[in-house]
Amino acid sequence: MLILLGVDEHRYVRFAQQARGRMDEHVPLRSDFALTAVYTRMVRGFGGHPKFSKSIPGSALDVTTPPEDVHRLLAAEPPIPEESATYQLMCQVPRYDADTLLGLHAHCLHTGPAWQRAVAGFADHVIDLISLWPR
Repeated sequence: MLILLGVDEHRYVRFAQQARGRMDEHVPLRSDFALTAVYTRMVRGFGGHPKFSKSIPGSALDVTTPPEDVHRLLAAEPPIPEESATYQLMCQVPRYDADTLLGLHAHCLHTGPAWQRAVAGFADHVIDLISLWPR
């Protein structure tokens, strides 16, 4: 089993490992069962929030975010990649290669039409991902 978490959620992996150990005492699992985690970088939250978090209202997107809010939130971020939740999300979602991300970094700094088109395209991609989530 592979769990993808933000680095701030490392305690959940330890909890799962402890739970697995307790379960093995009563219901043995396969001996080749592995529980591992991949930690992602922290992403800044929207509206100046310090992190993208489901527990901070208005700081993040989730599968219930309406399409118009996806566009609005992604477009409203500052034109500084290190402070832009939009650019940081572009780096996290497996959509762009390294060269494209370098170009997006430059476009973000210049906030021109190329950046606006990139944000709109990314918003459409995020909306497509959200639409795949079962409701």
